[in-house]
Amino acid sequence: MTSLRVVRSTYEACHTVRSILQGFRVMVEDRDLSMDSSFREELRKIMSQGGKIIPKNKVIKLPKVFIGGRYIGDAEDLQLLNETGELKKLVEGLPIMSGGVCEACGDFRFIICMACNGSRRCYKEEHGFRLCMYCNKNGLTRCDTCCTLKS
Repeated sequence: MTSLRVVRSTYEACHTVRSILQGFRVMVEDRDLSMDSSFREELRKIMSQGGKIIPKNKVIKLPKVFIGGRYIGDAEDLQLLNETGELKKLVEGLPIMSGGVCEACGDFRFIICMACNGSRRCYKEEHGFRLCMYCNKNGLTRCDTCCTLKS
């Protein structure tokens, strides 16, 4: 998924998927590629497991939906499954999300790194300034309050 609004069709497809899944009130592990670039490599690796190697310069069309670790499809596939009632069967038994917006991150799923305050640099007396080991390239860490996936 992406929350980046530069490519309208991609943003709208991601928003549609998010809305459909929120309608079932199930917990969603939203991996926003615009917030953490490591998710892009993770997706490329997962999508290549079928033996088909995806070159690094090839753009992967988003969103990609997985339920229980199984690839379901893109936004169109999810809409079709929802319309036919098949999606309801696929999400049965998944954990239900708690109500309301996360107070820690406002449902962005990321917070500014507490170790470096988002600067990506930490100071140690013996070594001086070093790159922070806890955050991503944007100076963010996953929200411990609402995210099950840890970086």
